[in-house]
Amino acid sequence: MSKIGINEVLEEIIEAIADGGKSREMLLNLINLESIRMDSLENKIDILMSERKHEPISIEDKVCSKIQERAEMGLNKYGTTMERTDLSIEDWLTHAQEESLDLSIYLEKIKSLLPIVKE
Repeated sequence: MSKIGINEVLEEIIEAIADGGKSREMLLNLINLESIRMDSLENKIDILMSERKHEPISIEDKVCSKIQERAEMGLNKYGTTMERTDLSIEDWLTHAQEESLDLSIYLEKIKSLLPIVKE
């Protein structure tokens, strides 16, 4: 099987789950992806299987899934992972600071949308 995008794989998995009768192993056999994508897909399969069984999905599982998605997005967008070694500690601190400044902007925007929040 040639490598295909994660969205196409997820569509196949969702269809298979909707049809019923597919085990987790059978669903994992639908795909042939790199390990970073596999981790993300395994987590998504677990979440989808839980939803099918009407089992509650933990907040932690949802966060883990989002972390895996971000890792895959970073790999696709930047061609590297957080294990990269080309940045100094100062570079990492600058990146973290920039991310936290973005977060502050998002929080300020959300506050502006809530009429009950007063400065």
